[in-house]
Amino acid sequence: MGKKLHRKRRVVFKYILPPIAVILIVPMLQKTVIQDIPFDKEVIRCVIAVDRKTSAMNYGAGYNYELLKLFSEQMGLREEIAIGDREYLDSLETGTVDIVVVPATDSLLAEKDLFCSIPLADSSTWVIRKDLETEMRSINTWLAHYFTTDSHSLAVERFSPAFEPFRRASTGRKYSILSPYDELIGKYAAQIGWDRLMLTALVWKESQFHIEVKSLRGAVGLMQVMPRTAEHFDAGNMIDPEENISTAVKLLDRLQKMFRDDAENSTELMKFTLAAYNAGEGRLRDCISYAKSIGAPYRKWDDLVAVIPDMREDSILDVESVKLGKFQGYETINYISLMEDYYDAFHTIARGQSSPGPLGTRTDKEAASEAL
Repeated sequence: MGKKLHRKRRVVFKYILPPIAVILIVPMLQKTVIQDIPFDKEVIRCVIAVDRKTSAMNYGAGYNYELLKLFSEQMGLREEIAIGDREYLDSLETGTVDIVVVPATDSLLAEKDLFCSIPLADSSTWVIRKDLETEMRSINTWLAHYFTTDSHSLAVERFSPAFEPFRRASTGRKYSILSPYDELIGKYAAQIGWDRLMLTALVWKESQFHIEVKSLRGAVGLMQVMPRTAEHFDAGNMIDPEENISTAVKLLDRLQKMFRDDAENSTELMKFTLAAYNAGEGRLRDCISYAKSIGAPYRKWDDLVAVIPDMREDSILDVESVKLGKFQGYETINYISLMEDYYDAFHTIARGQSSPGPLGTRTDKEAASEAL
């Protein structure tokens, strides 16, 4: 019974309250024109409070990031948006933060004297200080009108969950939306001559389309960009989808150019580029240099996989052409294999062809291998 009530409550907050709020609020605010810039400042500081336990199940961070940016632009403000947690509600009182995004059902809201916006499509709410009544009116007016637009309907569709590629591929259906960031991915894939499906697969592999993901090693955002990479390319906000993707694509472009003369063809160059993206250019260069030093083939990824067992041995430390020492390589080998599978899955999804198994075309590869 408790679970059923919880599900019903979620349905009410997600699908029923926002339209009701629009119906009630828009007529009351039709005569209200936002003449003054809200918050009386040039920059508003926003925090999207992420519940790490549940964030993997939805794309609320990406959805709210997009809405906050659009709101700020249309209000004539610059924005600073960060990922945090619900404790940032305390920062509202000091004025160090202007808007905090939290679930509309957050129990902490009842304990604090704050203004909450009308609920958003992901059941979140924008929270500000209680003394900012004019600002809250501006926020609700903007949200209420935006909820009625085709742009918002498309945003809700783009940020709907269940993007898992193997599950989608197994249905045999064609999907027009492959990720929340199809437009950006298509734009930047074209810049480096990639199939957009491969870049889509890479973004999925790195973050599963979550802007808030941060690894233990400090990699951030959609394409898990490392701080040193962001610094090298003079990039700033790595939770921003476009800045993250554009920075990662600059790195991919540099890696492609670096290994172009080593790879046998464009397919092998793609694998070399992905391997270097995962393990680092120095590791891939070591594998190529070692293969050359012993007269082994090196122009295909499988050639390098064949010499990686040698890279795990203590004797590799005495090889002059190997600069970074031992390299286990298990993660990178698995990475390339997974990327092939993800690409196959997105290829199936985009074309609506039946998938031979839960791993896209993996079954075909295994069957061909067994036939040999």
